[in-house]
Order: sequence, then C-alpha cells, then structure tokens
Amino acid sequence: MLVDTDFLLALLKPSDGLKEPAQRLAHEHAGTLRSTEANLLELLLVLKSHALDPIEAVLEVDQDASFPDRDGAVLAARNIAMHGLTPFDAVLAAHAEVRGEPLISSDKALDRIGVQRIPLRLASQGIGPRHRAGAGG
Repeated sequence: MLVDTDFLLALLKPSDGLKEPAQRLAHEHAGTLRSTEANLLELLLVLKSHALDPIEAVLEVDQDASFPDRDGAVLAARNIAMHGLTPFDAVLAAHAEVRGEPLISSDKALDRIGVQRIPLRLASQGIGPRHRAGAGG
C-alpha cells in the first residue's frame, strides 16, 4: 500500500493532528506500506525548510513505509546533511553514487561528494565520457 507524504510527516512530527490515525494505520499495515521517490523528494524539501535532520527522518520513515531504494534515500539525506545539496541534487547524486555512473552537470556542488561529474562546459566542447577514459574525477 502506498502512502502520501502527509502520512509520513504525521509520523515524524512530535505534534500533528493526524499523528494518532497515522500511528494506528502504520501498526495495522506494518510491513505493507511503501513510499516512493516522490515522497522522498517532498519529505526532503519539507525537512530542509524546517531544519530537521534528514538522515534520522529517512531512517525512521523507512521503518514504517519502506523506500524502493533505501540506500539511495539514505545517501540523498546524507548529501543534504553533510554536503548542503538541495533535495533535487541530493537525489540525483545518490542515483549516480548507487549506480556508479558519471553525471553530466554544470553544478560544481556535486564535486563536494565525489560523484564523477562531467562538466557540461566540457561536453559542449566535444569532451565527454568517451574522451575522459582514464581521467580522474
């Protein structure tokens, strides 16, 4: 069963008008609740705007409504908490990290986390993944 982000937030927030029904449903449907990447993005945006710990929240949410890619969700949360990435960049970078794939981007913030970034400017000059074989980071 899929859940909406308001359900996840009700479980996370210390005080929420929907906390009691959310806890009851989480208990009744334990092991069958699922989150999506859309939930992850929305949750990370809300957490960032409230200055809440994204790593702790993602781990807690995953216990009640598992993410399809738990490792990616935790990496995305880490990329926000430790490297200050935006939620969207954090999720994209997590995909690159989990898959071990390079990422074409002009965003230098991605360099802070060690993702192999192919600068968009170089790609516009005809220098891309094939031309960078053997090149470090």
